[in-house]
Amino acid sequence: MGRWVLQQALADHKKFQTIHEAAFPNQPPIFMSINVSGRQLLELDEIDELLRIIQAAGLENRDIKLEITESLMVEDPDHAAIAFRKLKDEGVRLAIDDFGTGYSSLSYLNRFPLDTL
Repeated sequence: MGRWVLQQALADHKKFQTIHEAAFPNQPPIFMSINVSGRQLLELDEIDELLRIIQAAGLENRDIKLEITESLMVEDPDHAAIAFRKLKDEGVRLAIDDFGTGYSSLSYLNRFPLDTL
């Protein structure tokens, strides 16, 4: 289900980007934030699949921001750091969604290569 949602969101984003480029040719490209389940990041092979889906959509990785809930960071911080680094190394932006609703603190965040809270 998560893969399908990502594919649909990326297809829509591709359309939005085309419209944006036609209307505002001198502006930088827009990006889209897409919520991703922490479960999708539990297996490193799944991260490769997410990256493949982004590439297949014909979009630049930097034009995508994946939003992940903080639960993954709390449940397995070492794995989360590896998963986030793998995505960041490919140029995908990362955001923590609903920060503060769980158990994380601001001092805890320096372990992760995040772009946005």
